[in-house]
Amino acid sequence: MEFITLKDEINSQENMEQWLSQLGHPDNPISNNGVLLHLEPHFVSCDFANREATIGFEALEWELNPGGSLHGGIIMTCFDVSFGLTCHYFAKQHMVTTVNLTTTFLKPAEGCCSTLVWVVYQLSLST
Repeated sequence: MEFITLKDEINSQENMEQWLSQLGHPDNPISNNGVLLHLEPHFVSCDFANREATIGFEALEWELNPGGSLHGGIIMTCFDVSFGLTCHYFAKQHMVTTVNLTTTFLKPAEGCCSTLVWVVYQLSLST
């Protein structure tokens, strides 16, 4: 399988869809045997013009806390991964880093292996 890389200076809806669609593949160089492989993200949708991406994560057994709810750290990791991937697409080969990420949880995300975490992120870049 040949992967779409961000070194290509192609910016389009189709290119963004292709790049995001390959995220969960184990041979994808961006996965780097790291957190992406464990979270098993899957592409849901994107909007190039609005700089928006929706990435889905299924709640897996190992991601549950002792109370049977999705661990808050996993939820935050899904947020961080989604934000980072969206930013990384537009920054191309430049690395991006989360400086600060906070949240307030309102209630547990219950339901082993049936809960989906949908992360929708709209990137706003100042020019």
